[in-house]
Amino acid sequence: MITKMSSKVLTIGCSPSLEKAVQTALAGQDYEVISLADEQELINQVNSVSADIILLRLAFPAKKSYDICQFLKSRPQFKDIPLVLLKGLFEPVGEELIDSGNFDEVVKLPFASVLLAELIGDLVDRKKFPSTLPEEAEIETATAAGPASELEDEIRSIVKKEVGAMGKELEKRLKAQILAEIKLWLESKGPEVKKKK
Repeated sequence: MITKMSSKVLTIGCSPSLEKAVQTALAGQDYEVISLADEQELINQVNSVSADIILLRLAFPAKKSYDICQFLKSRPQFKDIPLVLLKGLFEPVGEELIDSGNFDEVVKLPFASVLLAELIGDLVDRKKFPSTLPEEAEIETATAAGPASELEDEIRSIVKKEVGAMGKELEKRLKAQILAEIKLWLESKGPEVKKKK
């Protein structure tokens, strides 16, 4: 039987209520939420923790958040991991942090659970499906930039959709097969189940 690996969401510097809000937003989906209290806990556990996406609570002063972003992106295991800043309504994101380009998105608090879940799903999928296909390196050197790039974008989009559809179809078939097996097993155990009632 094939088991689907859950995606890991690492939260850093979130309050217990914010952690709960993130867990609620992702409830019923295939995510494991790992929480680190602050940058010191991150530094202590940096070699043992992994993630598919990182949610970082904007800290005061903002320079602290800049340092954490820089630290994360300097580590090989986090270099290509999507990084989302969670900021309060009146918390400014410093120019230094914006110019660094070390994060992917900024989410204002309080967030809409559905929108956060969609954003996380999109960023994790973007990481799983690279923006370039392996064979594109030869195509890019052979063709000039221009109208062909639109065609390449369209092809890339179609391939991503096909891969996603194939994954969903495989999951659907496995689910149907497992349900059929469970049904057969329950039917074979029918008299025993009825006796227990």
